[in-house]
Amino acid sequence: MLTKGRTETVDFPHEPGESATIRMLSWKQLEDAKDATVASAFKLFENLSPQALEAITNAPERPGREAAEAKYDRATLLEAGVVTWSYQDPVDAETIADLDDVTAELLEQEILALSRRTEAEGEA
Repeated sequence: MLTKGRTETVDFPHEPGESATIRMLSWKQLEDAKDATVASAFKLFENLSPQALEAITNAPERPGREAAEAKYDRATLLEAGVVTWSYQDPVDAETIADLDDVTAELLEQEILALSRRTEAEGEA
């Protein structure tokens, strides 16, 4: 299936009257979001001492983003997947970075759900 033109409107339940239009991402855009996460991890770990690396490796798992979401860089997903929104500011990297966590997480989940549908689920 081609992803071009496949969009959905997402209402923000925590902000009545506000919404965004998101698009289905291609396999390449999803891979780019994965690659951005890997690059970020390498950058973080390259300057750590062996003791710090061991402490991180042995630390208990903290609750947070779902495993499927954590594979992808949120900013990369949102920049590729948010087409328009009801806010007055334009959709760009700067305004996406200014979103609150609740809105960013909702958009991330919806973009991934739209982009990773299985054939069995059919088209929306």
